[in-house]
Amino acid sequence: MNKYIRLKIITILTLVAVGFFSGVYPEVSKSGTNEKEPSTHPQEKTIWTVYFKNAAGVEVPLYCEVVITDEEKRVGLMNRDSLEENQGMIFVYPEPQILNFWMQHTKIPLTIAFIAEKNYIISLHPMKPFDQTVIYSDNPALYAVEANVGWFRKNLVSIHDKVRIVKFKEEKKDSPNATEAKRKMLKEKYHRRGP
Repeated sequence: MNKYIRLKIITILTLVAVGFFSGVYPEVSKSGTNEKEPSTHPQEKTIWTVYFKNAAGVEVPLYCEVVITDEEKRVGLMNRDSLEENQGMIFVYPEPQILNFWMQHTKIPLTIAFIAEKNYIISLHPMKPFDQTVIYSDNPALYAVEANVGWFRKNLVSIHDKVRIVKFKEEKKDSPNATEAKRKMLKEKYHRRGP
């Protein structure tokens, strides 16, 4: 192999490596693989209700699992078999930026909505299962919301529609804290009633 071709190959490999390790493709772990399966340990899920105000003026709710950490973002909806009709996932970023996503290891056809800091939809993009094409937000976005393909169309939600996010936490079902909280609530409810 001549020196010129060898130098060209090394340059290309270096550029690819720099792209992956510098966060150009944040979905890929620093090790360069996506093979790690999501944790099967029961964890508390944070659920936010994302309301999309459609052209008819109706606020349509989508119940979204919240992902904030880099690891949660890397895994996203990978390896899941389905997503309930009015459920989705919201990816939260610390500041507006051009976001990028792909569908490696994702079995569910999705539509992604990129949401601006001022709470309106910047763009909507359909995404096919297992497609490794990178989808970018058209402008800097603070959030990305994934829902089943067709959900936005079915609910008459389109670009520039306003978004309202209501944040709350859902305790895992087998959590001792959740069980204890329910007991206290029932005790107070029946205690206040009196005889």
